[in-house]
Formats: sequence, C-alpha cells, structure tokens
Amino acid sequence: MLALRHLIDQDLSHAALTLESDCQTLIETLKGQRSPPWQERSLFSEAAFLLSFFPNISLAFCRREANVAADWAAKAHRVNSKRSNWAVFPPPPLLDLIYADAIAAACNRFGPYI
Repeated sequence: MLALRHLIDQDLSHAALTLESDCQTLIETLKGQRSPPWQERSLFSEAAFLLSFFPNISLAFCRREANVAADWAAKAHRVNSKRSNWAVFPPPPLLDLIYADAIAAACNRFGPYI
C-alpha cells in the first residue's frame, strides 16, 4: 500500500502499471475472485480503495521463485541500504538477480508465471 500511495503522490496513478505479488490470495481478492480473509478485511478494503485511483493497473500473481529481485529490493529498502542511483548503478547482488530472472524468463515458452 505504501507503493500505491507513493505512486499517487508522484502523480503516476494514470500510468500503465503491473502490480505483481507472490501472494495468490492477495491478487485473487483484489481482482474480486475471492473474499478477503476476515482477519485482514480492513487491509484489503484499503488496498481496493487505493487501487481505484489506478484505471490502467493490472494485477498478476508471480511465483516466489520469479520474484527474487523484488524481494531483495524490498528487504534492502527496509534496512535503508538502497542507493538513490539504482537505475544507473544497480548493486551487484541485485544485478545478479535481475540477470537470473531475465535468463529464466527467456527460457519460458509458455508465458510468464506458469
């Protein structure tokens, strides 16, 4: 939800975006394919509200094995180890993960996330 708020603050809510998650329950609930777990109902309501600001967003389930780079970046962000110039000079561990993801994606003839 922090990412969605950040995108709204940056006036990017109308950009074409894809939100990927390795939590299938999250994606299916936000797509309206299942009811939210009662324990997290308020969180899902807030997420659905924020998503309403994004007319061009698509939601996709991404297996954890295909989400390693995003996981690494999120953990690095939590401990404030991210640099401001990642787009130009990605940290070597992240670059290795991105290369591995790119190689794996090119080998998948049936489309992503199958």
